[in-house]
Amino acid sequence: MPETLPALSLVAVPGRRHVTLDVAREAERRGFAGLYVPSMFGNMAQCTALALATGRAVFGTAIAPIYSRTVEDFAQSAAFIHETSGGRFRFGIGVAHAPSHRRMGVVPGRPLADIRDFVARFRTYDGFGALPPIILAALRKRMVALAGEIADGLIFANGSRSHMRESLSALPAAKRGHPDFLVANMIPTCIADDIEAAKAVNRRTLTRYTLLPNYRNYWKEAGYIEEMTAIETAIAENREADIPSLMSDRWLADATLFGPAARVREGVAAWRDAGVTTPILVPSSAYGNQLKAVEEIFAALHDARRTASPPLATLVIAGPGRRAISRCPGRFALGDKEIGTLRQSDSGHCSRSATEILPVFGDTQYLHKTLGILSPEILPAYLPLCGSRSARLTAN
Repeated sequence: MPETLPALSLVAVPGRRHVTLDVAREAERRGFAGLYVPSMFGNMAQCTALALATGRAVFGTAIAPIYSRTVEDFAQSAAFIHETSGGRFRFGIGVAHAPSHRRMGVVPGRPLADIRDFVARFRTYDGFGALPPIILAALRKRMVALAGEIADGLIFANGSRSHMRESLSALPAAKRGHPDFLVANMIPTCIADDIEAAKAVNRRTLTRYTLLPNYRNYWKEAGYIEEMTAIETAIAENREADIPSLMSDRWLADATLFGPAARVREGVAAWRDAGVTTPILVPSSAYGNQLKAVEEIFAALHDARRTASPPLATLVIAGPGRRAISRCPGRFALGDKEIGTLRQSDSGHCSRSATEILPVFGDTQYLHKTLGILSPEILPAYLPLCGSRSARLTAN
């Protein structure tokens, strides 16, 4: 049996929003456990797009700050997304952090009381259609306990694996391990054979979290008093540039995943053993942007899903003045650049080729239905070839 894949954090950054939806379809096709969207760049809007762009994957906000809209507006939007997705939406909420509050121009109240009040008011709206399950952002035990009381799951971000069972002990016994109660953690992930380079990336990722008192207090609770005390001293002395050097390897390995593919796969399994039923990989790359990081995750986790779908037969790209054949099942090329799985059936020719490629897997029936299997890097090469995404796909 193929191994169950983790979930994936995916952000539609400006200028790459269409591409991000293509990546989401590919993640769905590969069988990732879900897609979760951080609050930057409008995650409710991205989830609306995911409801229409995907057909099977569970997805959700991770998280939507409760102070950023009225409760009624959230209820209207959440009900719409929930209905149009066929019930696949998970509404992750939280109080966010001080930098977010300043950006939104709000003054937060008491986190536990505000979350409890938000959930109660949210559920009073019965005229918008069915409402989605509510997932609470949690870090310390009191919010974990509240999630067990009033919500349908909880989601950590940058939790410590060694402390996870202690944190989850605040849940009612009936909720721990219950298949309908989500226990997730957003895990910074960098896959690279160069372990030191991967660690450096994750240190940069977590630096901004170490500036937040609630995170430092959590990591002290998890046993990293020395590291957090040193970081607090650096902050007080305006030495923020020193913070990455104050993050011990032990702490980094407890809160993130890094290194070669096999090591990351082992780490995903370890998170499940710690009680996190849905590890969510937050992709970063030592060699490129988010798209490159997702490519690395797809490649690293492919072996775990090798039996999920057979490779394609050899396919052809053909057009006036252009013909290219790949003899490698599941992948094919234009010249010496692998670019995708399609065949030109009308006029035109491809004048551009891709520089980075994700492995392409699937079956012929799926290829005829959608181009969502294509790597985002394929699209610039594909569009000049066919002029639209509606081209007929054929396999040799």
